[in-house]
Amino acid sequence: MFQALMEVSPLLLGYAYAGLAVVLIAIACLVQRDEWRRLLQICFLSISFLALFVSRLPMLFYDRAINPDEALMGANAMRARWGWISWDIVDPLTAGPIDSMVLVWPRLFGLDITFFNIRLTAIVLLAISMSLLASALRRLFDARVAMVATLPAYLFLIFTNFFDFVHYSSEIMPIFLISLGIFGLAIYAETRRTWFLLLAAFAAGCVPFAKLQGTPIAALVGALALLCACRPAHPATLSLRLKRAAAVIAAACVPAAAFLLPLTLSGGGDDFVKSYFVQQKLRIVGQQWSDKIWHLLSWTSFGQLAFTYLAMLCIGMVVMIALFAWRRSRPGRLALRFASVAVVMAAVSYAAAVTPGRDFSHYLLFGLPALVMIGAAASLLATNGGTTGRWGTAAASLCLVGVALYLLLPRLAQERAYGQPWSTGWNEGIYLKGKPFKALHTLQWLRPEPGDRMVCWGWQAECYVDAAMAPATREATNENQLYWTELRSYFRSRFIGDLKRDPPAYIVDAVAPGSFFFEDPSQYGIRAFPEFAEVVDGDYVPVSKVANPESCPRVYALRERAESLERSRIAFASIAASSAEPGFDPTSLDDGSIFESCADYWLAREGSPASIRMTFAAPSPVKRILLLNTRDGVRNTRAGGIARLVLLSKGREVWTHFLELEPFPRWTEVKLPAPLPEADAFQLDLLSFRGAGGGLNEVKLYRD
Repeated sequence: MFQALMEVSPLLLGYAYAGLAVVLIAIACLVQRDEWRRLLQICFLSISFLALFVSRLPMLFYDRAINPDEALMGANAMRARWGWISWDIVDPLTAGPIDSMVLVWPRLFGLDITFFNIRLTAIVLLAISMSLLASALRRLFDARVAMVATLPAYLFLIFTNFFDFVHYSSEIMPIFLISLGIFGLAIYAETRRTWFLLLAAFAAGCVPFAKLQGTPIAALVGALALLCACRPAHPATLSLRLKRAAAVIAAACVPAAAFLLPLTLSGGGDDFVKSYFVQQKLRIVGQQWSDKIWHLLSWTSFGQLAFTYLAMLCIGMVVMIALFAWRRSRPGRLALRFASVAVVMAAVSYAAAVTPGRDFSHYLLFGLPALVMIGAAASLLATNGGTTGRWGTAAASLCLVGVALYLLLPRLAQERAYGQPWSTGWNEGIYLKGKPFKALHTLQWLRPEPGDRMVCWGWQAECYVDAAMAPATREATNENQLYWTELRSYFRSRFIGDLKRDPPAYIVDAVAPGSFFFEDPSQYGIRAFPEFAEVVDGDYVPVSKVANPESCPRVYALRERAESLERSRIAFASIAASSAEPGFDPTSLDDGSIFESCADYWLAREGSPASIRMTFAAPSPVKRILLLNTRDGVRNTRAGGIARLVLLSKGREVWTHFLELEPFPRWTEVKLPAPLPEADAFQLDLLSFRGAGGGLNEVKLYRD
C-alpha cells in the first residue's frame, strides 16, 4: 500500500488538495449553520493530514538522516529511563529533553526507534499543531476564518521537500506546545474556565525545555495567559484575580520544577547550566553576529509563505479601510486586537529565530503559529469580523485564498520539482521496504547482546539509530569534546566518567572523510583525545581492518567480545571474484567496515553477473550466513539482486540456496538446517543486480 502511495505524483497530490480545500472553504462561506461549518472544517483538516502524510511518505521511508539533529534526538530517546530524560541522562545540546522524550513512544509497543517513526512523529505533531490552531480560531471566530488561515501553512507543509523543512527538527515540539498554549487561551476566552489558562501557561513553561530558542514566543503566550487571569471581569474580585494569576505563574513553573529540582538534588545542576547556557554562548564567542534569517527568507519557500501571509494581511487591511470609507462601518475591536497580537507574535518569532545568528533554515519554522494567526487576522479584517453577509464573506475569503494560491503554488511546485535523494534517481536501495518500525541493526555481524551500548565518536548520531544500540555516554555527538572552548576539558572529563561507569560493548570512531563535519582523524579522531585513546587501547580490539584505516570509520569491540566473535566466525584464507571494478577489491568483503562512506565494498564489472568464492582457513560446519548488500556509496547506482548461495566441500556442492538480497544497509540473514557436513568454501553467484551492476559490502559465516 505504501509503495503505491509513494508513486502518486506529489504535484498532482498537492494541486488536488488545493482544489478540494478551496471547494470546502467556498461551501463553508455559503452555508448558514455552524454545525455544517464545523463538519466542513473537520473534513478540511482530515484531507489536510492525509495529503501531508502521503506527500511525506518518501521522506518517511528514507533510511538516512536527513539532518543530524533528528539522529541526535533519536539517539537521546534510546537512553530514556522510563521515558524520562534530563541532563544527567543525555546532553541535548541546543534542543531540550522534551524534543527527545516524545520520540520514546515506539518502545511502548516493543518497536525500535527508527527514522520512520521519528519523522512520523514530526508529521503527527505538525498536524495536531495545525488542528489546535484551527480549533482555537474556530472558537474565537468561526470555521471559515480557521480554514482560510491554515490553508497556506498546509500547502507549504504538503508541497515542500526541502531537507530542513521535512526532517524532525528541534522546532517541531515547540510549535506543538505554542499551538497548545494558543488553544488553551482560546478555550478560556470561550468558556472562562481557569483550567485552560493553566493549560496555556503549562505549555508555555514546557517550551524552554523543548528548545531554549523558543522561550521568547513562550513568554508571549504566558504573558497573554497572565493578562487574561488579571483582566477585570464580572463577577471576579481582586482577590480571585490574584489567585488566578498566581495559579497561572505556578503552572508555568511546573516544567522547570519537574526537570530542575530532581536534577539539582542529584548533583546535575552544574551540568544543566554548563551544557544548556554556558557552552552555547562559548560556541559563538568570536563570531560576528549578523541577521541570517532575512537572507533565508529571501530564497526559501518559507519566505514565500511569509510573504503570502503578509500580502493577505495587507489585502485585509485595504478591504477594511474601503468598507469604512464606503459604509462607515468601523472594524471590530476584537479583530484589531487579534491582528495586533498576531503581528507582535510574528515579530517575536522572528527575534527568536534570529538571535543565535546562524543560517539554519529550520529556525524559520518557529514562525508557523504566528503566520497562521496573521492569516486569521487577514480574514477577519477582510470580512469586517464576519459582518459583510454571506456573499460578501465568501467573496473576501475566496479572494484571500486565490491570492495565497497565486503567490504560493508556483514557488512550492518549483521546489517540489527540485531533485532530492528520496525523490529522484535510482533509489531502490534507500527505502526501508516493509520494515519501517524495525531498525537496520547495522552492527548485527558483531552479534551484539540485548542491552549492549556503544559509542560513536564524532558527529554521527545516526549510527546509534541504525545499530539499535543506545549511547553509552550522555553525548550522542561529541561536539563539546572537540570544540576548542573553555569547557572542553570539563566535557572530556565528564565523557570519560560516563564511559567508565557504563563501558560500551562497541566503539565506532566515525571521524573519517565523508562523515559529517569532523572528517580528519588526526585532528578529531580518538587518537586526538589521549585519555579516550588510553581506554580504547587497554580494553578494546579493532574489528574493522580496511587497507587505509583512516579512510573509513573504525570499529572496536571489547576484548572479550572480539575473542568470542573470532571463535564463532569462520575465517577465510582467500577471497576471489569473477570480476571487480578497479578500487573495489573482493577482499573488502571481510574487512568489518560497513559504512560505505569509503571504498570498503566489492563491485562487479558493470552490466554483467558475477560470483565470489571464499576459501575457509580450515574446514568447518556453517550454521549462519550474513550478507550485506551495497548501494555503491553515496551514488546509489547499483546493488545485488538475486543470489545463489553454495557451500562446498572438496569441490562438491553440499548445500544450495536462492534468495533476494535485502537492500543496503539491512543485512540478509540465512540460518542453515542442521546437520550439514563440514564445508571448506563458500560461493555466491550474483544472478541479477539492480542499477548499473552488482556488488556486495560484507559476507560473514558463523559456525554456531
